[in-house]
Amino acid sequence: MKNLFYLLTLFGVQSCFAQYYSYNNQFSDATPRFKIAVAGGLQKSETDLSSDYAQTGWINYSKTIHGTTGIQLVYEPSYYWRLEFGYEKGKLSDADSLVNPQKAALRYNRNLSFQTETQLVFLNATFSPNEWLKIWKNNAIDWQIGMGVGCLKFNPKAYFENEWHSLHSYSTEGQGFLYDNGKAPYSLTQPVVIGTTSLQVDLHPKWQCQLSFNYYFLFTDYLDDVSGSYIQDDLFHRYFDSKKAAIAAQLSNRRRDGIRVLSTEKRGNPEHKDAFAGIRLSILYVVNRKRF
Repeated sequence: MKNLFYLLTLFGVQSCFAQYYSYNNQFSDATPRFKIAVAGGLQKSETDLSSDYAQTGWINYSKTIHGTTGIQLVYEPSYYWRLEFGYEKGKLSDADSLVNPQKAALRYNRNLSFQTETQLVFLNATFSPNEWLKIWKNNAIDWQIGMGVGCLKFNPKAYFENEWHSLHSYSTEGQGFLYDNGKAPYSLTQPVVIGTTSLQVDLHPKWQCQLSFNYYFLFTDYLDDVSGSYIQDDLFHRYFDSKKAAIAAQLSNRRRDGIRVLSTEKRGNPEHKDAFAGIRLSILYVVNRKRF
């Protein structure tokens, strides 16, 4: 609480000593500028379960695109660069059942799926190439590119016997089991590296619209709970009670052909970490741009 009070006081002091100049014949501008925003968008996962248009067709592909909502605080010391702090809530999902069995038979037979709610806190630092390239002669239109970091909270689930089950708690690939190829349980909170580019347009001296494209690089391969190999069903019975072990075995191996595979057979691809992409539309309000 003390740190928050300190930051608010610091920003307030900076605003008191901000430099003002003419934005147009009705409004004065300030450096630094402070903005608040509400945002909505779409996001799509890139995991072991992801597929392209050729494998699914547009209708099924669109089922894996989900909406997001969020808020942002923007600190803009000049037209050259700025910091964006935000919170975004959304959903990600994908499923082998969406692929065309004629074009991706192995994927279709594997029959895995996931769905997760997502909460993302992020901090982006961006700069404006337009200030050097002068693509647009005034600041009413601006192009920003940059990088950021964030923290993602997720919890992959699958639907089985009329109930959503948290896959993390069932150790579907033996995470946390004490055997030769056992893996540590994965964390449901993960760091994120963000690449971002955006186009911003002034709707009014105090209102702006920003369209941004973002790609989120993760350090885990378990966003969809799919990474390595299958494990033998008897391992679930060593660590869980009989009811939970039976559910875990079914969640781990959902093959359409019903074959209970060997532990050496691949379930996913651990060589590539998961990621997701998003597009966001933000409406920003410039707090300290004043009318004459």
